[in-house]
Parts: sequence; structure tokens; C-alpha cells
Amino acid sequence: MQKLSLWEKFSEPTEIQAIENALPRKKYSSVSKHLNTEILVIGAGLAGILTAYRLQEKGHRVIIVDAAEAGSGQTKNTTAKITLQHGFFYSDLISDIGETASRLYAEAHKNAIEEYARLVKDFSISCDFERESAYLYSTLSDEKILSEYEAARKLDIPCELTTETSLPFSIVSALRFPEQAQFHPLKFLRVLAAKLELYENSKVLDVTLNKNENGETQTSCAQIESSHGSFIIEAEKIIFACHFPFLNIPGYYFARMHQERSYVLALSGILDESGIYQNGPKAGTPFKGMYYCIDEDTFSFRRAGSYLLLGGGNHRTGSHPGESQYEMLKTAASQFFPQANAAFCWSAQDCMTGDLIPYIGPFSSDTPDWYVITGFKKWGMTSSMVAAGILPDLIEKRSNPYSAVFSPQRHNLSGELKAMLTEGYEASKGLLKSTADLLLSPYEKKRCRHLGCKLTYNQDEDSFDCPCHGSRFAKDGKVLDGPAQEDLRL
Repeated sequence: MQKLSLWEKFSEPTEIQAIENALPRKKYSSVSKHLNTEILVIGAGLAGILTAYRLQEKGHRVIIVDAAEAGSGQTKNTTAKITLQHGFFYSDLISDIGETASRLYAEAHKNAIEEYARLVKDFSISCDFERESAYLYSTLSDEKILSEYEAARKLDIPCELTTETSLPFSIVSALRFPEQAQFHPLKFLRVLAAKLELYENSKVLDVTLNKNENGETQTSCAQIESSHGSFIIEAEKIIFACHFPFLNIPGYYFARMHQERSYVLALSGILDESGIYQNGPKAGTPFKGMYYCIDEDTFSFRRAGSYLLLGGGNHRTGSHPGESQYEMLKTAASQFFPQANAAFCWSAQDCMTGDLIPYIGPFSSDTPDWYVITGFKKWGMTSSMVAAGILPDLIEKRSNPYSAVFSPQRHNLSGELKAMLTEGYEASKGLLKSTADLLLSPYEKKRCRHLGCKLTYNQDEDSFDCPCHGSRFAKDGKVLDGPAQEDLRL
């Protein structure tokens, strides 16, 4: 089993695809001098690339920078479902924010699916874009399925109850959402990235405000560190699209979100190149659809060429359950698909807000020219396109029907209070010292470079993870995931 994302392994176009405009990996230079622009986008994942592209399309001067390579963060680790079906969600969402706002949330994501389809068609992007139905399913009870069905109907979301699926095991009930989609995220991203002024391996260490003698903000300065040295990018507006905002103040996002990890296997030996079951009870039939289980032990499935992706093993970052989540998935795979071979494995990290609605909009009330995109939970592909639709309108001072739903300054007191209490509790645990600390490994005795919490070992990733805010470090001390910006001192 190779520890590598399927999208990384099969991201180079074939000769035929190259003719159809799929681009091979392009190398972008690092920042090597001081720069000036109208808008600086920090983070070249799909959220940053889409937003930068949309702004440039509207005539804005945009620079986008990334600490590593474009798409090398969570974009390469996704299961790449483009859907408005976000798990067992809409029933609770209506209770939290009402039918009107919930309908806008769903509508924004529905529009995002269609915008992907438009871009793929307009630019002839060869990225394995396919229309598929998204299914919620349960093997235990139909109670939640029926609840979600009624909620979806209230919001005018097309869906239907069914017991017919492509899964090789019986279910109690499923809810099918038609006309969703799946794709290869890196092949898609590279086509749009090639149209932008993009700098890779250029890490933003800090962002500060330039003010005039009257105290009015003029521009923002991003301090960049690259292989060429230290530089400044001066910009009128800043967009933080770097997964988890690395500035603690203003915004206080570290107190409003936590991060979760999840794991994926790419299984071979089940489907042929056309997605037809080769053997087993479904032999000779196609695997159709994208699946998400709403039982306690949740598994997700989707096809990617001749591979079947099996996802699961969610846990809060820094709170690894002990047993290998990859081995757990392999055990499940052997039960579902005895003939399967685990060819590739990888994991993802997701930011979770208190009310499970992304933060898309002004970074804080104190920084009117800063914007943020974060908190996508498990559905970043679709929400990235939502962000690309909202932010240009906000920057151009135009009304947007969806901005209030996703605003980081929204007033969902129950969600915010829940998040702040939970994150405060987890942070206090991580910051406390005790005699038990003497038993920790040298790495676990090290403190996270973000706010100083204790680190825990993740055996699946051979990394040391922070249970407070989700930063992760390799054994050599290099930071793998933020909000920490600095490597460990070993």
C-alpha cells in the first residue's frame, strides 16, 4: 500500500488528455523581490485558486502565494465530491438558522456545482468530471434518513428515498440527491492556476496594516519568506485562503474552530476501467453514485476510474484513537470487498466551525480590507466555489444573496458559544502540565509553536499533532499543518 493521494499519483495527463487541454505540473517561481498588487490571496488550494481566478476575470490585479506547491494542501487529500449533500445536515441546519437561510445555503452550493460544470466545458478541462448522484445511507435505521428527506423537501432540494444502491451490502434506507458531481481536483486546478500570477514555496509569516498619519488603513504588508530570502508584498486587500488562518488576532479563529482528520483507501481489484464490478454479488453491474453513511461508524465511497475510494476513521486532530485507522479501513474493505487490494492511502484535515457553516467574508470588523475562507468541514470542493462567488461581490461592494449566511461575523450564538467552550476546554487541557508529562516522549514534551499545547503522536501519519488547534509536525520538526507557522525546536 503506497502512502500517496490517488490525485497525486495520477495527476499527469495522458497524450490524448493533453490535446484536450489538461496541463502537466507547471513549476512556479518563488517570490524573489518586493511586490505590489491590488489583491493578495494567501493559499493556492482550490479555494484560493478559484477566488483569485474569479477576481482576475473581473479585472482585478491579483497575486496568489503558497507556502508549498499549488494544490499540495487539503486539495490533494480530498475525495473530490462536488455536492450540496453534506451528510446528516439540513435537518439540524433548519433548526439552527431557519428555513430561509438554510435554503440560501443549499442554493449557493447548487450553483457551485453548475459553475464547475460551466468552467469544465468552457475550458475543455480534462479532469474526469462526471455527474453522479450523492447518497446518504444507513444500515441500522431509517429515522435520520427520513428526517433529512423532510428537511430537503422543505428547502426544495431534489431528492428521493430509495433502497437501491451500488453498494455490495444491504442497507435499511438511502436518500439520493441527483445531478451532483465528482472530478480530479489537481487536473482541474492546474488549468486555472496557469492563468494566474502564482508564486510557490513562498511562505507568509505575518500580515500587518499600513496606516497614514490619521490612523486610516492604506495598504497591508505580507512578510514573505522564500528560498530567495525575505520580501514584502504590499496589497490593498488580503484574502486568507490558507486552510486555517495563522493570525490569532484579530478574528480569533483558533477559538472558533477545531480540526479533524479522516482517512482514505484507494481499492483496486473491484472495478474495471469502466467502473463495472469484476466479481462479487454485483459482478457485471456498474458502480454508480457517491455514498456517505450516517451511522456512528461512517464510511464513504466513490469511484475514481478503476479504483474505489473508501473513507472513514474521523477523529479530532491530536486525539488519535490508538488503533491504526488505515488498518481499520482495510478490515472494513475485506468485509465489504473480499477481493480488494489497498493500493493507496492518505488522510485529510478539515476545519470545523461551531455551526458547521464555513466562514467566508470579512476577516474581522477591525480589518475591512482583509477576507477569510475557512471552515469547510468535509465539503471543501463545493464550498470553495461558493467562496469564489461571494468574495468578488464583497470586494466590489455589491450585494450578494449568500454572504450573510457564510459571514464570519454572523450571529449564531449557540454555534459560537459551543465552539468557544469546546475549544477553550481542549486548549486548557493541552496547556496544563502534570507529573504524567515525565512519561512523554521527547517529541510529545515539545510544545506546539502556535500557542504551546502538548503534542500527541499519530501512528498513521508518523506525526506529532496538536489537540488544541490542529497544528501538525513531522519527526524532523517541520510544520505540516497550521495554524502554527514555525517548525519545532528539536
